[in-house]
Amino acid sequence: MRKRQRAGSGRALRLALRLVFALGSSGASVAAEDLVTSLPHTLYRGPPSGIAVTFGVDWGRTRRAAELPVPASAAVLWKRQIPGGVSCNVLIDAAGRIFVAGLGRVTQLDRHGTREYSQRADFSSAAAAALLADGTRVVLTRERRLMSWSRRGAPGVDIELGAPSRFASSTLLPLPDGSLLVSIGPWLLNSSGGKVQDHVELKDPVEHTLVVGRRVIAIDDKGNVFEWSGRSTPRARGSFGGRLTAAAVSSPEALLGVVSNRAVVELSLTTGNLRELARFPAPGLLSVLAVPADERAITMQTDGTLVALGATLIAYPRQSAPESPTDVQLLASPDGSVAWMASNASLRLQGIELDARELPDVRCAQLASLVPAGPSKLAVACSSGQVWLIGRSERSREDADESAPPH
Repeated sequence: MRKRQRAGSGRALRLALRLVFALGSSGASVAAEDLVTSLPHTLYRGPPSGIAVTFGVDWGRTRRAAELPVPASAAVLWKRQIPGGVSCNVLIDAAGRIFVAGLGRVTQLDRHGTREYSQRADFSSAAAAALLADGTRVVLTRERRLMSWSRRGAPGVDIELGAPSRFASSTLLPLPDGSLLVSIGPWLLNSSGGKVQDHVELKDPVEHTLVVGRRVIAIDDKGNVFEWSGRSTPRARGSFGGRLTAAAVSSPEALLGVVSNRAVVELSLTTGNLRELARFPAPGLLSVLAVPADERAITMQTDGTLVALGATLIAYPRQSAPESPTDVQLLASPDGSVAWMASNASLRLQGIELDARELPDVRCAQLASLVPAGPSKLAVACSSGQVWLIGRSERSREDADESAPPH
């Protein structure tokens, strides 16, 4: 039997669901309350085996790429047009396959850009996508349904959540036990073993969900931080004191947030204490934050200046300010390399020697996704359906092979 929990102001906590998916699950459409034990119970535990598994790249929303292309040798390896366009973040699994949810269609390309499948699906567009530990691709649709596909394109579950459609914010988050956290407005839902066990509704809409170590964290639109086990009342872990326009995990015990586009603040999950890392004058920061390594972060000012935060505050050479600042996406790697892009702007790469390069042909009227795609590779997807794979040029590889000493 589901239990209702109450928080803070006395309003009922109602939503939070962690849904279990498995390969070969039934494709029948059901309400969340009717999810029964007919679903397989096998769970694949641990982090999803992929390169870009959710919005923000990983479950810490770090926007971290293990290795980015070197600006001088970066080139377009291939470009494809995806039928139905791209309506949310793209997923890239461990083999480099690219999964795309568009307008009523899902498509998958292999790492060479060859189309493995493209099939119609019964939804208008997608709000978010996530890759689970067993390889299942899951999509949260604009109709508030959860739909899944196997790595080979076989349809899986189709679950009607029944959540109110008036809420603008929604997230998907793969979890360490192989299941999934869904947030829609203030709602979170939890399911285990194919049955809904509990649900909660926070006082305010959830804007960010993350995994910190083994902790599942939800942050509401006022900057309040909660830890939720999925089986009890969410536990308050502190507050950033204002709305976060970006959030990420900064270490195994701490979160970073861009507060009201003016300050970068760290919150300790152990003590609840806040530490302000930097504050910027108006107009301040864009809603972007990348954490290339623990205790380091990169953000961007509205004038296009990249700022690295760590032991010292470092400003990269100023870039041209993006025309569409709300659509900026940023990637950073542990060596200090950065890639960023915005709608109506070309892809830009910044190397560890502060060498910069713009790829003028890689440009979107509306950017949908910028994600790492393997060693020295990244993928760009436009809402119109254009997808690029960027990597090391063949010429630079040949030059490197020729300069290598003989064996």
